[in-house]
Amino acid sequence: AGFGPADPAPADPAPADGEVDLVAWICRASRAAVIGAPGTGKSCALARAALELAEGWRAGRGPFPILLDLSRAQGWEGVEDMALRAVAEAEAGGTPLSLQLADLGPCALLLDNLDQTSNVYLLEGLELVLRAGGQTGPAVVVSCRSADWPNYAHWFEGVRIVSPSPLDGAQIAAALGPALAAQVGDAASAIYEFAAAHALAGAIIIADTK
Repeated sequence: AGFGPADPAPADPAPADGEVDLVAWICRASRAAVIGAPGTGKSCALARAALELAEGWRAGRGPFPILLDLSRAQGWEGVEDMALRAVAEAEAGGTPLSLQLADLGPCALLLDNLDQTSNVYLLEGLELVLRAGGQTGPAVVVSCRSADWPNYAHWFEGVRIVSPSPLDGAQIAAALGPALAAQVGDAASAIYEFAAAHALAGAIIIADTK
């Protein structure tokens, strides 16, 4: 697939008090951080947002999403190096691309597991990307465990933050009930019972069946 021009990402939405659609919020953000405890759905939300952004990009609207697990960065890599390596692996069979990130057109970097990197070179490069701002740099959304965020917050001054709450098993069960009501047999019952007991797994099932 080629990398044609696309509409730039809209300005950051201001997260409202109370409940927000986390995936939709990530898709609209240009400089943001998703901060929460383990199991609150940060990685799942980034992955889902990447899928929705990819669908929009293929239709000729919105930025090209690049989902990266920062725990897998090589010691010598900056964030741009890592992004271009990921694109090369996906689009060129691993053949290095003679490109810069700006050559891809408007894009969105969805960066998971910030708390699992201590690569100062990568963090410094990411800070420069964030400072680019406006329409000159890519959208950037990072996820980080809340307990580790104070160690990284100074790299991300001015970004908008959303903090998802732990998933509620009862709410997931209530959401799955109507979806499975038309199903018959033991399989549907087993899925329902499992999701009610395992909130995060239930959230993944819901996300994958929307």
